[in-house]
Amino acid sequence: RMTFKIVSLKPLKVVPSKPEEYWGYRVHLTRKSLAKTLKKAKLNLAIATSRKGEDVRKVNLPPLEGEVGFVFGSPRKGIMEILREFNEDYPFDLILNTIPNQKTKTVRTEEAVLATLAIFNFIRRD
Repeated sequence: RMTFKIVSLKPLKVVPSKPEEYWGYRVHLTRKSLAKTLKKAKLNLAIATSRKGEDVRKVNLPPLEGEVGFVFGSPRKGIMEILREFNEDYPFDLILNTIPNQKTKTVRTEEAVLATLAIFNFIRRD
């Protein structure tokens, strides 16, 4: 997705523009292990999502400033299982359940991403 600013109508001239507020999320794909990828990202806040995590409604959240990273498991494996598979560990700042009372064993990743970002976008604007 690109954002442009119109600087002239005749002739039509546009220049790339950076939005002033949040306009989407980035997905990082890598062949490196999860722990190595997270360490390289240099996040200000690393949040793991899990149905076994603390209920997001009951947690006193730290300031959401700088680079905040959310990590989601897969339908077959949770984040901790993925880390254990590679004999790794990572010191997440928070492990949260962002879909409490979900009533299903798993939530599709794309649904979890949307639910989580909706919550944190709302919190960040407060």
